[in-house]
Amino acid sequence: MSMMSDTVPEVFETPVLDTSAGLLSTGGDPELLNELVLLFIQMVPAQLATMKEAVATSDSTSMRREAHSLKGAAGALGAVKIRKLAEDIEVLADQGDVETAQPLVETIERLITQLKQENTAD
Repeated sequence: MSMMSDTVPEVFETPVLDTSAGLLSTGGDPELLNELVLLFIQMVPAQLATMKEAVATSDSTSMRREAHSLKGAAGALGAVKIRKLAEDIEVLADQGDVETAQPLVETIERLITQLKQENTAD
């Protein structure tokens, strides 16, 4: 747990989106990337709500499904930090350890807030 608390603050020190990675996924089209980021920002809160419910009900199947979906979407956009956290949540769900995923879900929420702020700053 101490390792996680040591690394979580670092997560917020750099931009959420690796624009160059996102542009690779969109064939270099910045407008398409921006549209996809906006869709992602709209989509993620529902996924996070499902993940929180999965923690509350110890539903590792739902947790894994949502984490896997989030991992793929985040990776395609270049949201590398969110992708990594979703991957960690997926592993925890595979192990049946959904409670440990709660702080990771909360970190993703904060990263989505940061991504919204970064996206409106452009």
